[in-house]
Amino acid sequence: MYFILCIPTANIKLNLFPRKKIMNSKICELLNIEFPLVAFTHCRDVVEAVSKAGGCCVLGAVGMTPEQLEKELRWIDESNNFSK
Repeated sequence: MYFILCIPTANIKLNLFPRKKIMNSKICELLNIEFPLVAFTHCRDVVEAVSKAGGCCVLGAVGMTPEQLEKELRWIDESNNFSK
């Protein structure tokens, strides 16, 4: 069973709001992220999208072989430019 918690805040244009951080919360400070956008998924595309949106994502890999996990992590690194 998989659970995905996504709070769609990436499309909000913060420049429309006053300068104070409206979307800032304790979880943002704890995880050092810009928006309270957190996801738990087995899909690498969701990991990529959440990471690019400034959030934190957990890749569920319990059902993957070591080779599959390495392939998925490499893809995530390359698509988010983490390897550079």
